[in-house]
Amino acid sequence: TGDVINFIHILGSVLDLGVPSDSTVSLAKLTATGTKNSTTFLRGDNTFAEAGGGITEADQWRLTTNASSSTSDTIITANLERVDTAPQGYLAGSGMSQSSGVFTFPSTGIWLVQSTLQFSMTNQLNRFLQSFIHATNDNFSSVDNKVVEASSNTAAVAGGNYIDVHGSTLIDCTNTSNVKVKFGFIQESTGGSAVIYGSSTSNRTYFTFIRLGDT
Repeated sequence: TGDVINFIHILGSVLDLGVPSDSTVSLAKLTATGTKNSTTFLRGDNTFAEAGGGITEADQWRLTTNASSSTSDTIITANLERVDTAPQGYLAGSGMSQSSGVFTFPSTGIWLVQSTLQFSMTNQLNRFLQSFIHATNDNFSSVDNKVVEASSNTAAVAGGNYIDVHGSTLIDCTNTSNVKVKFGFIQESTGGSAVIYGSSTSNRTYFTFIRLGDT
């Protein structure tokens, strides 16, 4: 107490601290935002972001039993299962889900939706087959768009034959509660009979869902 301490300030070159040693700068010293984990990377703007460039969701469902063909648009509402015959599988967390044939996406994004319907036709003179992919952005409360109408026809065959009808579209799922899809079919023929084939052990009438990227 009472001592006077004099300081001499030397102005000039600043002290060069040099290059930090390897593994000495911790994450806490950075101003990066976001979550650092095994699935993220550090962007140039100092934010952690999810790594892109790969498909993160892929799922398939199928009809397990035959369905009667109809001359009006018929929605497939029952006897649906995720493909489960070894070594079939899916790439997803919870995967797609469905209720009475209305499919819900597990996450937002741009989705490739594909349908294949296998028809069995016997002894018919005129054969016209069509499959539909319906889509909505309000949980089918009022909006029901046929975004895909795929069709095929064939000449008469006395013993009958099989016809596969394929359809596909890209769905922009911006809200998993409202953006949904369902599948329908129609057949027109003269005489004979027609059915939509299903199976619980192989894909005959089936639907594919692949998430391609962010919305």
